[in-house]
Amino acid sequence: MPKKVACPQGQQVAVQPSRTGTSFVARFDGAVCEACPLRERCPTQPRPAGAVRALRFTWQDLRRAAVEATIRSLKTLFAGSKAPVRGQFRVMSMVLRVAAVVNIRRLHRAFGVGNGAKRA
Repeated sequence: MPKKVACPQGQQVAVQPSRTGTSFVARFDGAVCEACPLRERCPTQPRPAGAVRALRFTWQDLRRAAVEATIRSLKTLFAGSKAPVRGQFRVMSMVLRVAAVVNIRRLHRAFGVGNGAKRA
């Protein structure tokens, strides 16, 4: 289950399961959202109480976002989103190598090795 979500303006809130248990809800402070320059494009919805804006999402929404981010991270390493080689075997080999590099970068970022963090 996701624990927190953050908006582009830095507001971080805890995620809670919905009453039905089929989705998740993050409740943002409406006063902070009123002053936000991105409010018009924000996916949150105002609640009847008015002091809260809610963001609802499902597991499917989370999976889709994760897949799109992974594909984007692979494609951006190729100029023009095109592989620099031709042939099915060579393209597949290139994609596998790039995927390994992306995973190593993510692990490096997640565990902070080499960023002044102490190793366990």
